[in-house]
Amino acid sequence: MGYLINYKNQKYVYIHIPKTGGTTIEHIFNDYINKSNSTKTLIGHLSLKDTKKRYDLSNCITFTTVRNPWDWYVSNYFYLKQKHKNDSDFVNEYKIINNEKNTFNDFVKYVYENRDILVFNNGGNNTPKYQEMLDWSYDGQKHVDHFIKIEDLSMESLNLIGLDIEYTHTKLNTSNHNHYTKYYNNTTKNMVKEMHKNDIEFFNYKFGE
Repeated sequence: MGYLINYKNQKYVYIHIPKTGGTTIEHIFNDYINKSNSTKTLIGHLSLKDTKKRYDLSNCITFTTVRNPWDWYVSNYFYLKQKHKNDSDFVNEYKIINNEKNTFNDFVKYVYENRDILVFNNGGNNTPKYQEMLDWSYDGQKHVDHFIKIEDLSMESLNLIGLDIEYTHTKLNTSNHNHYTKYYNNTTKNMVKEMHKNDIEFFNYKFGE
């Protein structure tokens, strides 16, 4: 979901790409997140484009967190496998994940083949779940004002965008798994590379980092 953060007389809107540290952002800024009825339109995993349809961003600083795409798919897979087995947003994925014959690589292949129809409904906005992170953070004219890599999420990186808050960094809502490189074969490694070609180039991500 998106969060409207009121911090030191400035409004920030955080675009929550799933499994990129959004729960940590919510925890850090819990006391500053506007939870009034006027901002309930931000509920859901909304892209910047969908958020713009629901909320006036003209006086807001927008930011998001991103993640190495190869790591992102492993995190998504194990999160679904270990935690939210009854989440109605992921009925199709559960058909693959809950089949004991299938592996992580079957999950990636399924996403690769069905990516266009795997969406968050979001009241009819149909936000693609596995779109590139650059697409998550694009409103049709411009991207968010700031990107923070989850690998670099820290007080220092938040301070750079004006959120000079002190906190103890804790990873929340995580799943248990080995380093993401342990789960790929050459085929699925290249599938992710193809699906997230622009993310990999723009954020300079590499397999193995």
